[in-house]
Amino acid sequence: GMLLVGWGGNNGTTATAGILANQHNMTWRTKEGEKSANYWGSLTQASTVRLGPDSTNPGSQIYVPMSSVVPMLSPSDLVVGGWD
Repeated sequence: GMLLVGWGGNNGTTATAGILANQHNMTWRTKEGEKSANYWGSLTQASTVRLGPDSTNPGSQIYVPMSSVVPMLSPSDLVVGGWD
């Protein structure tokens, strides 16, 4: 679980809304078409870690998702609680 002190503030409500939108597979329509919730802005879900040079392709580097290097719980599995 995740305990948020100051849950009613900007960070607490934004984090909670993002988690709930993904847990419930929320979608909405815009001028560009239907959009769905995702974790693209999340540091743990969207960022990569450079492992080093690629020996099979000189001059290039190997990057992997951060979530595959560090064992982490999926944000959709979190239970959120707290107070303001």
